Amino acid sequence: MSIKITDKDVKYLNKDFSTFRKALIDFSKSYFPDTYNDFSPTSPGMMFVEMAAYVGDVLSYYIDNQYKEMLLLKAEERKNILLLAQAFGYRPKTTKVSSVDLDVYLTVPNIGSGEDNEPDYSQAPIILAGMTVQSSENPDIIFRTEEPIVFN
Repeated sequence: MSIKITDKDVKYLNKDFSTFRKALIDFSKSYFPDTYNDFSPTSPGMMFVEMAAYVGDVLSYYIDNQYKEMLLLKAEERKNILLLAQAFGYRPKTTKVSSVDLDVYLTVPNIGSGEDNEPDYSQAPIILAGMTVQSSENPDIIFRTEEPIVFN
């Protein structure tokens, strides 16, 4: 026995805006034939029918999504996957992100001379967040900066 996994959208109610709209119009025609019979797209009554169909469509989407998240093979949110896996007895190993204190040095030209000598910070670049630094002991370990480096 083999299990076939597909990537199709999960739709258990199989209802969308047009289905709800048609059902509401049919319901109105059947149960209120004398009260309301203007089903033109510009009528105020159709605005309310379409608003109700929209609410039904949105609720249908969220019900389908919640049901999908209850299935281990279809769940997408990490929290739900872990909870479902734990229900089957899986105990995930928790990991923590590594961090390191990093000193970054830069040589810039100077301005002035003697006692008035100071670095020319206008020549110093700004290193954006996301710079990668490789470990000197283990080349497989790579760190990434979280904040920009500003030298002035």
